[in-house]
Amino acid sequence: MKKQRWIGLCLLICMMFVMTGCGRATEKYTNTDFAMGTTITELLYGDLDDCESSGKEIIDLLKEIEKEQISWRQTDSQIYKINHTNKNVSVDKDVSNWLSETLKLAKDSDGALNPGVGVLAQLWDIGGENPRVPKQKEIDDALKKIDYQQISLKQGNVVTDPDQVQVDLGAIGKGIGADQAMAYLKKQENITGGIISVGGSLCVYGKKPDGEKWAVGIQDPRGKDGEMFGAVRTDGDCYISTSGDYEKYIEQDGKRYHHILDSKTGYPSESGLISVTIMCNSGIDSDGLSTACFVIGMDKSQKLLKKYNAEAIFVDKDKNVYVTDGIDFELQNKKDYKIIK
Repeated sequence: MKKQRWIGLCLLICMMFVMTGCGRATEKYTNTDFAMGTTITELLYGDLDDCESSGKEIIDLLKEIEKEQISWRQTDSQIYKINHTNKNVSVDKDVSNWLSETLKLAKDSDGALNPGVGVLAQLWDIGGENPRVPKQKEIDDALKKIDYQQISLKQGNVVTDPDQVQVDLGAIGKGIGADQAMAYLKKQENITGGIISVGGSLCVYGKKPDGEKWAVGIQDPRGKDGEMFGAVRTDGDCYISTSGDYEKYIEQDGKRYHHILDSKTGYPSESGLISVTIMCNSGIDSDGLSTACFVIGMDKSQKLLKKYNAEAIFVDKDKNVYVTDGIDFELQNKKDYKIIK
């Protein structure tokens, strides 16, 4: 019954060494680690010692964010305290800002992105240690406890008691990681460019040594692990996030139940999509929008994309690919997929 696949975005980079104008070698550093419940892939260009030390510090930073701020499992985290304290909980400025932006996304998407979905998500536990298909009564009961509008902020950094609503920032957590990685890289003088992939979300920073655009492969939602069906080409300083029904799921009686839940039904979303990729100038927004757009479907997503100045790639169950005008996408698997204008 149980089957899980953790799939990040593949980085398609080839250059190894280039000399900078000041005569100092620009070298390539790569590293793979695990944090925030997912695989972290780092590719950095610049002074090798600085790249290596920065890569390690970014991993430590992401682990700290998970443990102390956003995890609903870690007992020391601020989100855990919100969910297990029957009174107002003070949170730091970062958590306050993340909650504020997530609640804005929730409102704009009519709850398709739902930071109050914790009770329902824990019931299914897809991607956790005890995934299962709940009974209808369990789902009906959970639906009464996921109203994100019960989550509010007072005085900028105090969260009011959500009264049975469990805060879950899983839908934007990887985007938070990408945001923080980008902010860190921008402070490093000897790192000229790179990509940090936090599971299905990544930040693209700076320039490639050869001056060409970055190429970011998009996971084939019906292919084997690591197979790409196309690639996004982009300049630096942007964020790309992908949500798909292939990332985490369970199977029962021949049916697949993926982890992207529809808060209106209590079941995995059935919008007709199997993958949504978002590119914009915010990690939280790219991550949150990829989930929200997956739930509401391609047509209803257009207004949301415009509001957040975001671009998208939609893939439906028939393997039709729809690409918005502002994204440079190259379809590579033309045998199985086709672009619909």
